Amino acid sequence: RLLLERSLAIKSPSVAYQLVGAKKVQQALAAPGVLERFLSADESRQMRRCFAGLWGLGAGEDDEAIIRKALAAPDGYVLKPQREGGGNNFYGQDVAEKLKEMSAEDRGAYILMQRIVPRPRLAILTREGTAQVAPCISEYGF
Repeated sequence: RLLLERSLAIKSPSVAYQLVGAKKVQQALAAPGVLERFLSADESRQMRRCFAGLWGLGAGEDDEAIIRKALAAPDGYVLKPQREGGGNNFYGQDVAEKLKEMSAEDRGAYILMQRIVPRPRLAILTREGTAQVAPCISEYGF
């Protein structure tokens, strides 16, 4: 990444944009007082209303209480690794199984998030040149 940033190439995404997508950065921004460094109190309150629960795991994190909650109700959580792409996430009972098998050091490579369960909404889909209305789920959780 350093080589790319030092080059004259067009950067897409920028380092800042890429970092905002990192789970640990999202966790840091969700901490009390952090948003207020960049936004007004009112803007920070509005932003926090949109945040899903987000918990760091592993060494140096106070994760015992949230792990107990996730083990008791794993369908309410998603276990996400610190890498891009969603193909490595754990949902439902797999969250509980993965948490049970991991050491504190292993857990540090993951973040636990509140699972967002969006309501299906009607949308227009186009397949092979034909439009049809069907229930769809937004990735944004609306």
